[in-house]
Amino acid sequence: SAPAAAAAVAAAASAAATPLPGQQAKEPNDPFGANYDTIMIQGFHWTSCEGGADGCSWYAELRACIPQIKATGADVIWLPPPSQSVSPEGYLPQRLYDLNTRYGTAQELRDLCKDLTAAGVKPMADIVINHRCADTQDAQGRWRIFSNVTFPDQMKCKDGGENQDDCVNFDKSWGPWAIVNDDPCFEGEGAKDTGAAFWAAPDLDHSNERVRRELTTWLNWLKDDVGFVGWRFDFARGYAAKFVKEYTEKTVGLGAMNVSEYWPEASWKSDGSLQYDQDPMRQSMCDWLDGAQGATAAFDFATKAVLQEAIGKNEYWRLVDKDGKPPGLVGWWPQRSVTFLDNHDTGGSGAKSGASQAAAAAAGPGGAG
Repeated sequence: SAPAAAAAVAAAASAAATPLPGQQAKEPNDPFGANYDTIMIQGFHWTSCEGGADGCSWYAELRACIPQIKATGADVIWLPPPSQSVSPEGYLPQRLYDLNTRYGTAQELRDLCKDLTAAGVKPMADIVINHRCADTQDAQGRWRIFSNVTFPDQMKCKDGGENQDDCVNFDKSWGPWAIVNDDPCFEGEGAKDTGAAFWAAPDLDHSNERVRRELTTWLNWLKDDVGFVGWRFDFARGYAAKFVKEYTEKTVGLGAMNVSEYWPEASWKSDGSLQYDQDPMRQSMCDWLDGAQGATAAFDFATKAVLQEAIGKNEYWRLVDKDGKPPGLVGWWPQRSVTFLDNHDTGGSGAKSGASQAAAAAAGPGGAG
């Protein structure tokens, strides 16, 4: 039932963010400062696309649990990718403006966002824009054409006017020019990738101004028409951090709670155990955040790796670095570190029905999840 499921959500959430002594002071003139003590809960798991309890949709399940979600103390709830997708979980998006997914209908999503906002819980969308599945094959049978039939109509006029007789409908489709030219599978014709390669779907060329402009239009539609107020950027290693800043600045703004999934590799010993020193991982995260120029926080995968090893093997000496600080990103840059216990990628089967599929909470920057 919804009340029983909601109790599981409440158990997953942190009661409050726990500031680290001397590390939670607000940086001067930081527009992101209002988010330092934010508590976020993930509102889905890998199996949530199968629906909620008693045969209802996942969106309907979450909507019924809003009072209990609010009672956890969560300020933000991270919702699943909103768009139609080749994969049921939403991470291979195709028709961006089609919000009818395995999680529920477009109207159910709008209702959920509206009611969450009214309850004081901010809805955050999972934004998957590193890659996108094409829906049309080219003359050689390659999946490289995006028809964009759900995109809003645009007019193109010779002199820039909008009411001229010689105005024609703008071709909304994207071709191989929107795919990076070093894509390992889809033979794109755009510029080189600005991040890590992605194999499962065409890797979008974020250096292309039209791609960025039309993605920005879509993000603003999610904000203004659907009701989202923040972004979780999926696979942020896949494109340059400067683009995250642009997308954020032109949509929800630099003061919104935005977080990126920048997941570098941890350092391991030859025997498969975790190295004590995770400075290379931390430095990689800090370098990426520098590139985003303060526009987003990042999930603290370094703390996750160390904490999991320390707890699992009773190696609590790992919980302080050589300088006496916390060993993850939170020890170096707490104002942009989102600590967490688990998410849909890192742990838990999601096998139970109901909102217990929601993963463990992630606390806001500098907090303890």
